[in-house]
Amino acid sequence: MRIISLDQNVISYLVKNDHESFWQDLREKLLAGVKAGKLLCPIPKETIFETIPCSRDVRIKIRDLQHELSLGFSFKPFGVIEGEETLALVRPSISTFPYERIVWHSVEDDALAQAKAKEIRDAQGLMRQQMDVFVASPGQDKLTVKEIRSRVIASRAGSFYRQIERLLADQPLDPADDLQFELCRYLVSRCITKAELEQLREKILMHEWEAIPLIFFAAALGALLDHGRAQKMQPRKYDVNDETDICRIAIALHSSAMIIMEKSMAYLVKQLEKEWGESLDVLAINEHEAIKANLEMAMTE
Repeated sequence: MRIISLDQNVISYLVKNDHESFWQDLREKLLAGVKAGKLLCPIPKETIFETIPCSRDVRIKIRDLQHELSLGFSFKPFGVIEGEETLALVRPSISTFPYERIVWHSVEDDALAQAKAKEIRDAQGLMRQQMDVFVASPGQDKLTVKEIRSRVIASRAGSFYRQIERLLADQPLDPADDLQFELCRYLVSRCITKAELEQLREKILMHEWEAIPLIFFAAALGALLDHGRAQKMQPRKYDVNDETDICRIAIALHSSAMIIMEKSMAYLVKQLEKEWGESLDVLAINEHEAIKANLEMAMTE
């Protein structure tokens, strides 16, 4: 069975443009593949958030289609996959299955949708305020993508290492050292032992933790975006959806065999492909012939 990740743009086109031949055909092929046990399209939770502002009838249509294509499965949240993969480095018995059953809230409830939409807008407003006051370090525009990524990984690994040291010393986690604070809270909730913490500390020093695909992909995508924003000539504008996209795409790269997504993010991942050294099977929403060919191949496997 081939796992396919569909972003919000794709799902929206499948629902709203089903009168167009390509989208009608794609919808039929995906549904047939799921019915035949050849394909499965787990729901990225980020698409649910992005669906909330839609009209009631569109929310219902998207929910119904996603349920058919996913058979009720979604990708686990980024933090859960990160926690399970991290714990598996020192506790081999831990399950790292990246999918779970979706629990739907009422998409018919307009009041609930409006309240959730306001929560999202407020959170995005806070993120914009933080970026408005953010000052890049001197010389940031001269760094390569690889250098930025190395700095990102070093910062996260350093934060993780310090929190582990606190736990080993029977000290509370420091919320101000926040880059891996939630990861450490997850590990504590899973009753991580001091022996396992000592092993994790070694995994950090040996660069094994940062090699977890999910963590590498998130850092690599973030570095590409940061590099684009740092350029003095035609800098990439900050978009509050970037943070959500990084998590969604990192999960998809880690947990699916094929991804269909909007053009700009697909281009970003194709830049990453060159360094990864192999195809990540990412297709832009406008690559109609490639999408058809890949689905036909999946159906014959």
